[in-house]
Amino acid sequence: MVILSDCLEKKTDEGCLKTAASLAKRLKESRPSILAVSYGGNSAEAENSAVHGADIRLHLNRLFLNRELFSMIRREKGQILYIPFASNTLASVVRVFVLSAVSKGRVLVLFALRHPMGRTARFLLRRSGAKVLALSEQSRHLYEQSGAKQVIRLRLGADTKRFKPADPEEKARLREKYGIAKDARVVLHVGHLKTGRNVRSLLDVPKGYQVILVVSSVTAQEESLRDRLEAEKNIRIIDTYIERIEEIYQAADIYFFPVSEPEHCIDSPLSVLEAASCGLPVVAAAYEGLTDFLGQPGFAFLTSFDGEKISRALEGLTASDGLKNRRAVMDYDWDKAVLRILQEEDRQ
Repeated sequence: MVILSDCLEKKTDEGCLKTAASLAKRLKESRPSILAVSYGGNSAEAENSAVHGADIRLHLNRLFLNRELFSMIRREKGQILYIPFASNTLASVVRVFVLSAVSKGRVLVLFALRHPMGRTARFLLRRSGAKVLALSEQSRHLYEQSGAKQVIRLRLGADTKRFKPADPEEKARLREKYGIAKDARVVLHVGHLKTGRNVRSLLDVPKGYQVILVVSSVTAQEESLRDRLEAEKNIRIIDTYIERIEEIYQAADIYFFPVSEPEHCIDSPLSVLEAASCGLPVVAAAYEGLTDFLGQPGFAFLTSFDGEKISRALEGLTASDGLKNRRAVMDYDWDKAVLRILQEEDRQ
């Protein structure tokens, strides 16, 4: 197998980047013969392939017309797992078509985000013969309707060994480490500081809660939105890269996920899965990628966010609910996703 992605970066505090890096790392651990190929980016850090886990770094044009890449694909007999940061845009689908033509149909593509697809993109995806890994039921339906050769539902996003509940002593230690009051009732959100993600709704969290917002260090922020959030005394923004992000989850009490539009988050919201794996109850929008958890204990879903509804949802959750939703995300463990991909590789 060859893994080809422009997401193999060192700082993986963004959904697409984390998905690609996590899969590449675990696939290579399972089968050292797998080759990870990185492309894209201009930073000096990206030039050092060892930094972001790739075996080889290539400079590719927009159409992937590259002799070295083609030789590599023909030499390697397994599948080509393509994970593009741009996801299912027309440009990405064109590249899927090229890869499939060169590999004679051995392409397995993972689109982490879901965008509307036009007629040309659907046509090329259908003609490519590529298999698609879909991270939600909605995406599975879209790609099946587009005529993809085969669509495989893949559940992923939780490292249940790393992201686990902390006992009271550990939680107190972590709060001291990150400067969080010992007796605070902490509501956490991890993600991009953008209006489209409905982050503004954090302003409506009751003032009796300490709100912590951890934002990506690799994407642009909306400064006007940041100014409004920082004006509230109960809201704290952390915008530096945190390598052990699980500690922030373990120090919190409730996870808050107000994103409702699929173009603003990957199909499998990693932060929700990680929070639940750490035993945090979750208050979330009725996001399409979370439909598997509707009716599950430990999840409170809101169709709209106002102060009263948020308050009722927060007050209705207890710490024991979090232990229940940890069980709900066990099927999303990365190791199970890797096993599913390797099974597909063995069928090739």
